[in-house]
Amino acid sequence: MFQFRGLYAVAALSSLTCSASAADSLLSPTPASEWIVTLGGTFTGTPTYPGARTLRPGFTPSLSWSKPGETSQFEAPEDGISIPVYQSQNARFGAVFGFDGGRYRADSPRLAGLKDVPWTINSGAFAEFWPIANRFRTRIAIEHGFRETDGFTADLSADWVEQFGALTLSGGPRIALADRTQMQSRFGVTPAESLASGYVAYNPRGGLKSVGVGLAQSYKLNPSWTGTLYQHYDRLSGPAARSPIVENGSRNQFSLGAGMTYSFGIGGK
Repeated sequence: MFQFRGLYAVAALSSLTCSASAADSLLSPTPASEWIVTLGGTFTGTPTYPGARTLRPGFTPSLSWSKPGETSQFEAPEDGISIPVYQSQNARFGAVFGFDGGRYRADSPRLAGLKDVPWTINSGAFAEFWPIANRFRTRIAIEHGFRETDGFTADLSADWVEQFGALTLSGGPRIALADRTQMQSRFGVTPAESLASGYVAYNPRGGLKSVGVGLAQSYKLNPSWTGTLYQHYDRLSGPAARSPIVENGSRNQFSLGAGMTYSFGIGGK
């Protein structure tokens, strides 16, 4: 459901920016502007639910901006929508938004007897630091869904970035943490659910959720358009891995994606 809403949102934003600019600015590789906005989206295949053995299709929008002449900031496909309030060559921090597709009984027979976990929009803050400028990035993002039962998550990542002309290769480790509320909603089994599903009742604590690695390959088709492929692997760990839902599914979680971004100028005279 959200996948299509996200697609409509990106299309709406694109139409607004196109109407605000002259038609030839869409084709201009270096439009005169106050800001360079990068808008895009990625079609994804992600686990049907946390601990699933299967993937489901989805769509993730992305948005960022910078001043003309600033060094282009690297962004990993998993970053979501990051809105910086401060950025320099070696640091950046601001607001971040993401999407959690939830978990529904209709997704898999393995979820029979469990309560649905509704989709949610996550929001929070992120901070990035580049110990080696333009080569090595570290990032932390802390988010919470708009429902009280969504809980907090913290995602830590590190990426080594190498450029070969128009081609950029990147990748590095990923660590995900979650509080007790998040763990209970995604991996817990209440006594009532235990009776209905046959799973052993499970009340996980907060802590380590997963460890993994993310890889991406981006190719700059021209100064405006960039195509990206990415691959992500997580190994559910800690309290998440001990969930009977995961034991009946898989600890190994794979995600794949392919997307495009378009950069254009706004605010020019």
